[in-house]
Amino acid sequence: MRELTRGVMADAVIVSPAMIGAADVGASLALTRKGGTCVLTGLPAPALSSIDLTLQEFILMNKSLRGTVFGSCNPKSDIPLLATLYESGQLLLDEMITKRYGLDEINDAYSALAAGELIRGVIDFGI
Repeated sequence: MRELTRGVMADAVIVSPAMIGAADVGASLALTRKGGTCVLTGLPAPALSSIDLTLQEFILMNKSLRGTVFGSCNPKSDIPLLATLYESGQLLLDEMITKRYGLDEINDAYSALAAGELIRGVIDFGI
């Protein structure tokens, strides 16, 4: 990552494993640039109640560590609202999709993404 970003690292790192471990947080913060944000979207392993952070690097590099569930939205009210906006044509989701792939084309989708040929691909299970 350091070579890819010329040492700058990532503006934002989103951590979404099945269960977050202490090593995940440390590694993710190491990938986060100065002034960047690391967002934890998964839940910690049941036995994990605390982690160690290198505070000097964390503070001096002005990094932010956030946790979120459902993107910090209220699913009970926000999902119906988003569905209504989509159905009324005010939320243009279909126009954001650059290409649809069938599940059997998933490797093609990853290749196109890695080659910079794909912005927002969708695996369509109906294809």
